This record gives sequence, C-alpha cells and structure tokens, in this order.
Amino acid sequence: MIIPVSTLKDIAHKLQNNQVGIFPFDTLLGLTCRLAEAPIKRIQNIKNRDPNSPFITIIGHPDQLATLTGPLSEMQHKTMQKCWPGPVTLILPKHQELPPYIAPGYPNIAIRWADYGPLQILMTMVNEPIVSTSLNISGQPAITDPTQIPKQLLDQVDFCLAKPSLYQHASQILDLCTTPIKELRKGPANQPL
Repeated sequence: MIIPVSTLKDIAHKLQNNQVGIFPFDTLLGLTCRLAEAPIKRIQNIKNRDPNSPFITIIGHPDQLATLTGPLSEMQHKTMQKCWPGPVTLILPKHQELPPYIAPGYPNIAIRWADYGPLQILMTMVNEPIVSTSLNISGQPAITDPTQIPKQLLDQVDFCLAKPSLYQHASQILDLCTTPIKELRKGPANQPL
C-alpha cells in the first residue's frame, strides 16, 4: 500500500501531540496513540475497555526496548531475533519504572516490531513507541473493512487513515515469560514454538 509521506508526517505530528486515531497496521486496522496516560485513557473510553486490560506496544526498532522491558534472557533475545520484525507480538518482562497506566497490574508487556513499510516510516517519524489495539468496541469483532468504520468511532478520533491492513488478521502472541514459551494467539506468522 502506498501512503503519501505527507500523510504519514501529519499522523506522526498528531501522535506526538497526544492525539488518537485509526491506522492500518500490518495486522489489523487499529486505534493508536503514544504511550501517554491521557491518550491511552481516551482509547479505553472509545473502546469501552476495562482500564486494567493492557494494550500492545509497537516499537520502531529494538533500541526502544531499553525503556520498556526489564532484563531479557538469552532465550528471549533469540526468539526476538527469530520473530522480529514481523506480525508477532511478544510478551516480555516489563521495566520496573514504566508508569502504572502501561500494562496496569501486569509484570509483563506486549510488544511488536512490525515489518511493514508504512508503519516503519511512521515509527521513524514519531521516534517513540506507540499503542496499538484492534478497531472495535470491546467484546465485538475487530473491524477489518475500512469502509465499515462506524460513525460512533470516527466521531471520537482525531485522525483516520481508512486503508486496509496488510494481513487483516490479529498478530500471533507468544509469551516469552513462561517456560516453555506459550502461544496465546495464532496469527499470520504462526512462528513455531
């Protein structure tokens, strides 16, 4: 998919200014914002989501892990090298200094580094991790068709890039904080354990 650089710059600027919007991630259309309390609370309200339900954090490069995760094991590093970049979300130990609104009540954090051109360009422009969650009201199916986004959702966001996602399937989730590794959700990559 081709997205004009000017559009991505505009979205990056909005994210940096704590705005919330809809973006076609590699996996699904998603609601997104920066890792800041006010926009995260807005997404929780838009989705009618339990404030204790964690979101997936998207990184632009593994260098951004230092402020997100605690110490990582050799197995965790090897699995990251095998799965990333790609449509695989990894559950990793959460950095002890992360604010409580990021993965509240959980010792771990869900992180993905996508291999998807438009998202990688956006992440370079934003230059910080962002939140990703499926576009839906909690408990309802994810919206995959950009022409079917309800006005109820559109009226609550600051921007909407209504394009189809690459895979139109939620990411695979692997919990790297358990031994052995546990697959929590299948996805388009279906990395073997």
